[in-house]
Order: sequence, then C-alpha cells, then structure tokens
Amino acid sequence: MRDKRRCPRYGVELPVSFKLSGAKGSVSFAKTINVSATGIFLFTHTELNVGEEINLQVKLPSGEKVSIFTNVVRVTIQKIFGRSEYKVGLKINDAMKGDEAVFVKFCAGLMMKESKLKPKKGLQE
Repeated sequence: MRDKRRCPRYGVELPVSFKLSGAKGSVSFAKTINVSATGIFLFTHTELNVGEEINLQVKLPSGEKVSIFTNVVRVTIQKIFGRSEYKVGLKINDAMKGDEAVFVKFCAGLMMKESKLKPKKGLQE
C-alpha cells in the first residue's frame, strides 16, 4: 500500500507541552514520535479526541520553543499496566505562518541531513 502523506516523516523525539481548552491552566506533556512539515505524531498520557484543536509548545534541539497550532486527526489508545497511553496524529493548521514556519525549516533540515546520509546511486559497490 502506498503512503499517501504529502511530506516525509522523520523519527525524532522532541518534548512537547500543551493546554486543553477548558482545562483551567492544566498543562499536559508529550513527546514526538515522528514529525513532518505538515504533521506531528506524538505520544501522551492525556486523552485527546479527533477534531480537537491543540496549541503545542515544541522544544527544538536548538533549545528554541515554537508554538504550533494543530488539529487531532487520529488517536490510537493502548492500555499498559492499567494506564491509558495515546498515540496521536496531528495536522499542522498553517505551515507557512509564525512559529509553524520555523518548525517547517527544522523539518527541512532533517530532510537535508537524511539525504546526505544516503549513498548516491552509482557509488555503491
């Protein structure tokens, strides 16, 4: 089956925090599993539902924190030792404005690093 994503995903673990609307100041934490210029897949112990709008605070390896507005598009729940864990697919709302653009540049850097690591055709023995 062909992958229908518009942008490649890169496996990178980044710390994430977010507030749920109506959560009265309660901050939740997560970590990314993989990222792309158009979406983020993360792991959290906080229940999220498809369709929710989430404002993520993502800490990049440089130490810079970026605020990214996303929508929940997929949720997978698993129970581990009686505790629910959630793997959540998020779509970045507008990848070309504000901090979202900074995040897209970060993803472009991941793409450049990966392309430098792949052997060039014709150079393999």
